Amino acid sequence: MSLTPPDIHRLIDVSSPAISTDGTSILFVQTSTNEERTQSESRILLSEGEEQSVLTDGPKDGSPMFVPADSTISLLRPGCSDEKKKQVWI
Repeated sequence: MSLTPPDIHRLIDVSSPAISTDGTSILFVQTSTNEERTQSESRILLSEGEEQSVLTDGPKDGSPMFVPADSTISLLRPGCSDEKKKQVWI
């Protein structure tokens, strides 16, 4: 089996897992390729048991973490005026 260019656009990468202190929830980054824009896009998801929720819609979100007490999360997102500089969102 070999990969073709269209196959690449269907691949999804999962990274940067963060587990809640009680072990019931996991935050993670899901990265895929936007075929129309020919670039990767990442967003933050929350997994609680069998359920998954999309928390952000990117396009370049990363490094999710639970803030102590697990009631809030933080993440990094490109700045508005300069995408190379990251901002902390809580």
